[in-house]
Amino acid sequence: MPPPEYPVKDIRWVTFACRADEPLPPDDPRRFDFTALRGGSAVIVELADTLEQRLGDHEFHECLLCGHRGSGKSTELLGLKQWADQNNFLCVWIEVDLHFDLTELQYSDLFLLAAESVEREMHKQELGLPPEKLQDVVRWFAEVTKEDLEKVQSELKVEAGVEAGGGLFLLSKLFAKFSASVLAGSEHHKKIRQELKQSPNVLISLTNDLLKSANEKLIQNGREQGLLRKAC
Repeated sequence: MPPPEYPVKDIRWVTFACRADEPLPPDDPRRFDFTALRGGSAVIVELADTLEQRLGDHEFHECLLCGHRGSGKSTELLGLKQWADQNNFLCVWIEVDLHFDLTELQYSDLFLLAAESVEREMHKQELGLPPEKLQDVVRWFAEVTKEDLEKVQSELKVEAGVEAGGGLFLLSKLFAKFSASVLAGSEHHKKIRQELKQSPNVLISLTNDLLKSANEKLIQNGREQGLLRKAC
């Protein structure tokens, strides 16, 4: 049977066409603009206007997009990402529930996820981050998660010789191992998460330092709006 044309006219295709766990990309024919029903401006226009408002150092925009499951929140954010990427931001899309159980999420999980996601996206953009910044995060993370530090140091030396960024694949590897163990409910990693909560300032400082370096690199390479992070 050939795939349906949208909008579907056969009720048998409704569940196939409407999947609450799969956000629609901006140009998907199934997408419908509900702005007229909601009233006011389009969500993307309002959020884009907010993001273009300049703030001082250490000040941030805070936006909250609410709605029930399947109401189109992620679809709107994908539209915002498209706008951001076209307007000299680098937008990093993070699906938190792929890495952690949202019912047990801790702030330290988000900092670790932000560091790993931004570093991975910068590599994809072929914009290496300073090796020492990445290695500081890797060493600290490895120490807290009880990894073999001697082995980690050895792998960092190998990666530094292969990757201009140094630490890319090892950071991703360590984070993937950690998040998988957290999702599996490992007692060992429950204890590690408690340890992470005991040293918040170190984690915050290392992550912010890495993100600051990413932002500076982007601006140097013509992305004058810098880094935009969205967690969903």
